[in-house]
This record gives sequence, C-alpha cells and structure tokens, in this order.
Amino acid sequence: MDDLEIEKLLDKYKASIYDVVNTKKKNFINTRIKKIFVINLADNIIRRNYILVLMKKYNINFSLVVVNRINDKIHSLVGNTKITRDELGCTLSHIWCLRQIIKNNYENSIIFEDDIIFHKNFKEMFMDVFKDDFDFLLLGACDFSFQSMNKDMLMNEKPDNHTVISKVKLLVESEENENFSNEYPPIIIEEEEKKDTIEDTIDRDEKLDRSKIPAKNKNMYRPHENSVKLYGAHANYYSLEGAKIMYDHKRRNISFFDKDYRLMFDKFDSSSFVCYPNLVTTDITFSNLQHSYPFFSKSEELYYINCFDNFKFTDYNYIYLDIILKNKGVKIREDDTYDSYMSRLIKYQFSSTKERDTIKKRLVLDFFTIADLEKIRTNI
Repeated sequence: MDDLEIEKLLDKYKASIYDVVNTKKKNFINTRIKKIFVINLADNIIRRNYILVLMKKYNINFSLVVVNRINDKIHSLVGNTKITRDELGCTLSHIWCLRQIIKNNYENSIIFEDDIIFHKNFKEMFMDVFKDDFDFLLLGACDFSFQSMNKDMLMNEKPDNHTVISKVKLLVESEENENFSNEYPPIIIEEEEKKDTIEDTIDRDEKLDRSKIPAKNKNMYRPHENSVKLYGAHANYYSLEGAKIMYDHKRRNISFFDKDYRLMFDKFDSSSFVCYPNLVTTDITFSNLQHSYPFFSKSEELYYINCFDNFKFTDYNYIYLDIILKNKGVKIREDDTYDSYMSRLIKYQFSSTKERDTIKKRLVLDFFTIADLEKIRTNI
C-alpha cells in the first residue's frame, strides 16, 4: 500500500478516544509526559475496567483508545500475508496513536497497551529515568536475548564480538529445537533481513559499535546489534521526532508492530534504550494475538529464563485477569477480601496444591482491594 492508501485506511479505522482525568493536580508522570495513550479492544471489557482502576490508583490522566477488531477485508487490503489479522489490528492501533501524536505536535508521549503491570516502585523508577531526555524507550521489553547477551550491556560491560556471535548462534539453535506453537515469530539473522528493517539513510559502517554507547542511566541498555527477538509494544515512549520516525517507517512497511525496533536504536544512537529492570511488564499467559505462554508450560519457563535475570513476580503488582474472567460466575461474598476471593478463584482453576501455591505467591496482596475487583468484574 502507498502512503495515500495507508492514510485513507487510518481515516476509516474505527478508533474512539476518551480522555480520562484522574487528577487536576500536578503529578509525577503527567508533568513530564505530554500525552499518554492506552490501547484497548472494544470487546475486551475486563481489560478496560482494569486500566481504569489501575490508572486511578496512580492518579494518571490518559486517553483511552478503544478500537474494534479489523475484518478480513482490511486485512486483505494491506497485502501482507505474513501478518495475522490480530497482529495487523495491533499495528494499526499503534500507527493511529502515532499519527495523533504528530497531528497534535505532542512534545513526547507514551503508548501503553491494556495488559500493562507496573513495577511496585514504578513512580520512583519513572522519576529516575526521566531526569534526562530521550527519543525512544522501551519501558518494558520481551527481550529474548537479554540473558544471552544484552545483560552484558548493563553498567557498560561489553562482551567481545566472538562471544556475542556464539551466544546468538546458541540461542537460535536452541529455540529451533523447541516446538512452541504459541511462540512469537522468530527473527532470522541474515544480512538481507537486516536491510529490510533499517532505514536506508543509515550507514551501517559508521555504527558498528553503537550498542557500546553508554546509557544515561545505569538501569538502561542498548541492545546489541545481533540481538534476536526483541519485542515489547506494551509500553513505548517517544519524543515527537521519535514518533515521526516510527510512523513514517511503519506506514511504508506494514508488519507486526514491534518487529522493527532495531530501526529506532540505529536511528537514535544515543537517545534510545531499554529500561531494566522493566518499569512495566505484561501478563504473558494471555494474549489477544495468540502469543501467549500458558501457565507452567516450557515456553513460560524459558521466557522468564531468557528475558530476565532472576525475575521476581512480587516486584510487580501482578494480577491475572484471565483467571477472573474464566471464573466470572464466582460471586464476591460480603466477607471477602482480595486475598480470599483470588484464593478461591485459584482453587477452582488449578487442580494441584503446588500449582495453586505457585500462582498465589506471584500475586501482590496489598495493592488491589476487593473494591477494585468489583470494578474490574463489572459487566464482564
């Protein structure tokens, strides 16, 4: 599709925007970020309720972008058979938000998705990160190369090139031997593929070691250029210039949205990073894009092994919305607390004591309340 066709498609794209004001006072995030979007599917009521509860608890003002699922006709118009209909819907929703940022000339912005889970120290971590200016940040990432190579980028610890290439080869070979039916699509490291995902104006000969550019904050890193499978559309920060670059690239190269982040790291070689520890994570056990990793599966285990270093669920305000949705017939009793109600749902969903204990230990019991649960369950 050419630029004009994409613009016409976005004009027809069914997206409704609702401005939600949770505070009239200056707060830690709205004073620094000019526009915050949260994308939500119209038919996903529980996630919409959750986002309204979550953002109220943090007193964050934001714009809720409610989108409809795209139909087969729109999918066929794009002409890319490698992207699924649901993935295309995700991509179009992000492009739509980026266009809004550019039209309104927002100095900076964050685009969240409705499955975000904040770190328990989100406020403090956010304020620490945004002492400086950036063009692009992944506030949270599904970085399958983190353990194999990108962990070495933290604190400016740089591995030699031979070690990096060996680790990439081992990671790719190990994943090729696994049969993950719900895995994210693999990125194959070939020179031809790299050219397809990087702006032609960037001279690769001048950026051999751009991943070695030091971060402005010790809790950030620049992914190595040989990183594979770096995803994370659930929490993206853009400067206005960053939004323009991503928008221009995506409208000319319609693909799964977070496939081409390499472009941003190459374009903004000193102002684009991944935050680690992640300020924001996501529930990987459920996905609207069929990219889920079921509870206690091998793919879930490897996700946390590859993407993090000793991941602790209790560092985040975890809640499993799908457990609530699957057991929506279970009523809240007058004497229920958040703990007792969630314990009952877990007991109904998981048969073994070990599984029940494991899921229960992942939940933080002093953040959400039973009143929050009542709001989250409304009209599901």
